[in-house]
Amino acid sequence: MRIITDLMKKARAATVKPVPAARPKRLKWILLESLLLGGEKILLVFEKCDLREARAVYPDVTIYFPPEIEALIPFKGDEDLLRTVNTIKKRFKGWVVPDKCTKGAES
Repeated sequence: MRIITDLMKKARAATVKPVPAARPKRLKWILLESLLLGGEKILLVFEKCDLREARAVYPDVTIYFPPEIEALIPFKGDEDLLRTVNTIKKRFKGWVVPDKCTKGAES
């Protein structure tokens, strides 16, 4: 009986360290329905490491990365241009390169 009593005392005196909760999974992509493109779906992929998986899951959907969307924001009033960009991306699987990445390339 003494052993049980000693164990109970030790258990009460022990400091309990909480186990950290599991980290939530990160967001890989968002499937969007574009009103500008007549309801066509586009896929916003957040990291390049998820591109292969995204293409496998959505093989026929045009993929954009956040910097591409940011580069197109100044042209939001030119719907024809945005539709053309999307058509080119879709047909040739290209990327929109933000202007800041191309500066200096002309020289």
